[in-house]
Amino acid sequence: MAITALEMEKFRRETERDTLMMRLNNVHARLQKVEIEKASLLQRLGKEGPGPPVRRPIKSSRPVRDCPEPGNASGFKFQY
Repeated sequence: MAITALEMEKFRRETERDTLMMRLNNVHARLQKVEIEKASLLQRLGKEGPGPPVRRPIKSSRPVRDCPEPGNASGFKFQY
């Protein structure tokens, strides 16, 4: 019984591996097609590739809170 369970798991894992390999091959092929299409479009424009993208720091959309100076921290004040 244990051998049968192991054989069934092996079959499932092999099927899963084959499916993943097929998906990876499809992604790889599509990436190659995208690069070919990009090169042809750039050639049509008469330009070379723009080079690596410029990375800019991400600016936070959260407001910046003013913190009290280290010696002047008074905590919260509640009024009822």
